[in-house]
Amino acid sequence: MALSPVQTPPPLISISELQKEFDANVLTTMNKYEGQYPQLTGQVQKVGQEILGYPYIPLRSGDNRGVTCRFPTDLTSRVASVTVGERIVITARFNPTIFSRNFDRCTLP
Repeated sequence: MALSPVQTPPPLISISELQKEFDANVLTTMNKYEGQYPQLTGQVQKVGQEILGYPYIPLRSGDNRGVTCRFPTDLTSRVASVTVGERIVITARFNPTIFSRNFDRCTLP
């Protein structure tokens, strides 16, 4: 019986820590997390839905900066159960640009 490899859990990153990394060097931060699915922790600023139907949650840090996490439409009811002001953890595909801190393919525990 072959043993399956031990999977390393995705990194847990607070929005504050991520913002500090972006402030220090945007390109290095983008390269560091590109293609990864980190767990992001922060405070829910809003719960919304894009015009195309994708639900989203902006997460903020203590200084009111943050990122926006976009979810697949099949998670709409789960996203709707989240409360503004709540501190949550979201697993998200890192897909930002220099001008935007957006994450997609997000999931909630």
